[in-house]
Amino acid sequence: MKQTKDRNVSKTALLILSHANSMFAEFGYDGTIMDDLAQRAGVNKASIYYHFTDKKYLYEQCLTKQFKLVVDYTIGEVERVQATKDKLNQLIVSFAHKADENPQMPSILMRELANGGMNMPVNARKQLQRILFQLQEILERGASEDIFHPMDAFSVHIMIIGSICFFISSRPMRLAIDTPEVVDPSLDEAINGVAEIILNGLLKSK
Repeated sequence: MKQTKDRNVSKTALLILSHANSMFAEFGYDGTIMDDLAQRAGVNKASIYYHFTDKKYLYEQCLTKQFKLVVDYTIGEVERVQATKDKLNQLIVSFAHKADENPQMPSILMRELANGGMNMPVNARKQLQRILFQLQEILERGASEDIFHPMDAFSVHIMIIGSICFFISSRPMRLAIDTPEVVDPSLDEAINGVAEIILNGLLKSK
């Protein structure tokens, strides 16, 4: 049996992926049942296994494609910017906006983080590492230019990815709270807040 990566992706495979993304975001890896997925997608379970071999491979395909979409966009936007400080700000802004356009990605990532990454596919993890490596280059460049304090890239990576993904994935919960006034910040307000905190911590006083 050939896996999807070895064949042209069919309409059926894309349909399965779409519904699988929704279910993995809603129920997590363990809570997503193949019988339920087949029913939602309107296919028989044998079709799922024909296109994706097993649940583990399907999960890998879903996460890797989602993460790569966000990461490719983020890295591309950062590379358009020249100044080091602007590169860091662009990384935060681009990641946040693309993740917000694809809210299943931060939901799945938050579930994996809460579970210690027990089911996180290696190829999906490598996509996030691409952002980490780009961030490390920016921080090292800023330190060499004497505009940033030296800082561990992984800690900053967690601040950016964690805070933005939490903001996006927790939005339904926050919107469900009945309050007389709107207290929930907009995405741009949240992004600006994260960027300001991180940049203020990194920038050297002149």
